[in-house]
Amino acid sequence: MENISKYSYSRRISKSRNYGNIDEAIKIALDAKAMYPEENIFEKFLGDLYFQKHNYEAAGMAYIEFLKKIDNNVEYVRNFAQFLNRYSKVIQDINGYLLKVQKILDTKIKNQDVIVAICEIISHYMKLPQVDLFRSDKNFNKAISYLHNIENTFQVYILYYKILGIGHNIDNRRIDKSIVSSMEKKGRYKEALEIIVAMLAYDHDKVTVRTLFRICRKLDDYSEAEKYIEKHPDIKVQGEFNMISAY
Repeated sequence: MENISKYSYSRRISKSRNYGNIDEAIKIALDAKAMYPEENIFEKFLGDLYFQKHNYEAAGMAYIEFLKKIDNNVEYVRNFAQFLNRYSKVIQDINGYLLKVQKILDTKIKNQDVIVAICEIISHYMKLPQVDLFRSDKNFNKAISYLHNIENTFQVYILYYKILGIGHNIDNRRIDKSIVSSMEKKGRYKEALEIIVAMLAYDHDKVTVRTLFRICRKLDDYSEAEKYIEKHPDIKVQGEFNMISAY
């Protein structure tokens, strides 16, 4: 087989596709995949080309292979997000497909940032009945038990993003504080901040405010703390909040 560079293969695929020669583009992409089996870009090409041919099963499997080879490239997750958005509109069994994605998360992908990014994407398409436990402190024990059961798996990130989509009010204040603590331990500071800001709309106890300052410090972004201080200027004279250490 002629030794063709990855760049040349990519140009050939794009040229054939632009001229409407989809079958030829697929053939070139398959040749490129055989020549460079470790590269996931040709899986992406194949996924998009198969999709264009309405061969949705092959398209989905190509993107599964794309994810298997994603390595540490978090920016490539955006390609999968764009594909999944289109794919979800044309297939009936999106849940079956998402199970395949989750299997890859469990067995193939090691980079934590990539795992979290994929979990955020698929959370929008998944049904997670357990998230209803987190709507009310009446379910506190069951909710926290479920959280602890999955805390060391990728599933906890799916739960985090599903929780961000539910209401945050006095009815689930206790649960929210536990979730924020869990998010902090996992280094998910932006997600934790989102819940804390929602909590501060109704809960101004010292622990919640301290948590706001602490998370802002970890993010090196004090904008939300500044907004809170503007609304509650009396906090500046309350020594127990130790504003100097917070900033």
